[in-house]
Amino acid sequence: IKSRLFATSASNTYLVIAQNAVFDLAVVPNAIQAVTSGIPVNYYAPDTTPPLLTGFTLDLSLNALVLTFNEPVRTSTFNITGISILQYCGDDEMHTALTLTGGSFH
Repeated sequence: IKSRLFATSASNTYLVIAQNAVFDLAVVPNAIQAVTSGIPVNYYAPDTTPPLLTGFTLDLSLNALVLTFNEPVRTSTFNITGISILQYCGDDEMHTALTLTGGSFH
């Protein structure tokens, strides 16, 4: 879950659960008692793990670069000029670099 709109701290994080959301393991199962007023969180750990780029696709016929991350990222904080496409020729030395200067998000 990635949102700045809810569950931002222990003081504003509660859980409600519908009566038919969980059943016990009895031979004749009983539905959980509904919790409609909200139970406060016992422990809250904020997200402190940064996103990790796990791959990318470059389609030059569409002028498209698709970046894949291991979690959602906020495009509003994205610095497109921080991305460069490099060309290596097998000798571990960079021969050509293209730094992006603009684009759009989809």
